[in-house]
Amino acid sequence: MALTNSLTRRIDLPHEPGEWIEVRLPSYRVLQAARDARLRGIDLATIQSFSAGQSRARTPDPLDEYDLPSLLAECVVAWSYSATVTPQAIDSLDEQTAKLLGRALLPVQSEEERTDGFFGSTAPSTATEAIRL
Repeated sequence: MALTNSLTRRIDLPHEPGEWIEVRLPSYRVLQAARDARLRGIDLATIQSFSAGQSRARTPDPLDEYDLPSLLAECVVAWSYSATVTPQAIDSLDEQTAKLLGRALLPVQSEEERTDGFFGSTAPSTATEAIRL
C-alpha cells in the first residue's frame, strides 16, 4: 500500500492485559523526520564513540536510528486508557510501552510485512493483534 494515512493497527500490550494502543503506519516523511530528529539529538561524545569503534561492542538496535517521541507523536491515534490521546499523554507512556510501539512502527523488508496487521480505515479498527517481539 503506497498511502499510509488510513492504515492503522491495534496493538495489545502484553505487559498490561486488556490494554491496547492503536497506531497509524508511518509515512516516509514521518520516518525521515524521526531519523533527522534523532541525528540532531546525538551529541559530540556519541559521534566520537562511533568513530572510535566503541559502539561495536553491542548489537545495534534499529530503534536507535529514530527519535522515539517524534515517531509516537505522529503515529499513536487511539488507546484503551481513560486519558485522551494528546502529545503530553503520549509523552507519559512508560519506556517498555513506548519501545514496543516504536518497534512495531519500524520499516521492514517487504510491503506485505510492512502492512501486516494494519487495517485500511480512517476510524479506529475493531480488530486486535498482539505484537510479535
